[in-house]
Amino acid sequence: MDHPTGSIALATALLAIPPTYFVTQHADELMREGRGYRFAAFPLASRVDADATSVPIVPALRRPASYPQRASLAKIAMPLQRRALVAAAPDLIHQHHGTWSGGARAASRALGVPLVTTLHGTDVVSAARSAPRGLQRIHQQQTRAAFDESDLLLAVSDHQRRLALSAGAPAERLHVHYQGVDTDYFRPASAIESADRPLRLLFVGALIPRKRADLAIEASALISRHQEHELLIVGDGPERSRLEEKSASLPHVRIVGSTDRDGIRQWMQRSDALILPSHSEGAGLVILEAQACGMAAVVTGGDGKAEMVAPGRTGTVVDSENPSAADLAHAVLEWMPDGAEARRQIADAARSFVVTERSVHGAADILDTHYRTLLGR
Repeated sequence: MDHPTGSIALATALLAIPPTYFVTQHADELMREGRGYRFAAFPLASRVDADATSVPIVPALRRPASYPQRASLAKIAMPLQRRALVAAAPDLIHQHHGTWSGGARAASRALGVPLVTTLHGTDVVSAARSAPRGLQRIHQQQTRAAFDESDLLLAVSDHQRRLALSAGAPAERLHVHYQGVDTDYFRPASAIESADRPLRLLFVGALIPRKRADLAIEASALISRHQEHELLIVGDGPERSRLEEKSASLPHVRIVGSTDRDGIRQWMQRSDALILPSHSEGAGLVILEAQACGMAAVVTGGDGKAEMVAPGRTGTVVDSENPSAADLAHAVLEWMPDGAEARRQIADAARSFVVTERSVHGAADILDTHYRTLLGR
């Protein structure tokens, strides 16, 4: 198959790799497969580990030296981003997040090149607010301008697509593009861990109120009355002290803290079920990463997480957006494997779902089709 040759500029506000690989991972995949594209990323501010991506990074802000300081100044750096994008003269600009999209939009107009915007979650929520205040107004204005000016809008879930439509996004230019995960990296361990350990539940995420790790702990306390297990909380954030106090009397709950990507994969390979009760998620790639490693997934409904699970095959979605701890505990108990064979069956189904329907390879194929259409190649 002949593939187009084109230069693609990836634009975003903040780019921190790790932990957020999604801006560059599809570009990495397309270049790895020799599709003929040349990519570069143009964030407002960035902190990218060496060898984290093959995509060149051209940040608008290079000073001050501290990334948190650069991040705090990012909102005023859109003119610098526009200048860098115009100087690069790409054939297409792909903006991630509708918020802080002004630099990409201005560069697209100046160059007369197509603009693609991927909507990830908080941007669509901002656009849909009926009474925004303060900074919310700016986020709404930026995202609605991205609705108007983008040649193509990509929502990371159908839930996000519907919310974007309600906020005024044009249906004819709005499509679902599920973000894929690297199933070569996220895969079951080569050696099966001894099955004589307790069943292990895993929570992975920032320890902030929206992620509701406290609900996972409360559900685990109820589960312990019926099933021996352990719950590991992987992540860090402002809620950590409160969560440590909450779990102090529960010896089966352990707050691991933050770890790197390899550490997260290792915990996934050594656990049985992911529990993710967060709300207002655009999608939740951690759910796919866990299933690719052979874990079941139990998530709450009401947002894009439900589309990251194959209910009844790889896990379940708790019906309520705001479930009780008892609701969550009941759902988890249904998906706790009762032996080695049950673990194997769940692992096979979970990995098969991600490989066939949510891999970065498949997602890159779809993105390639969109790019070719816009480039007329």
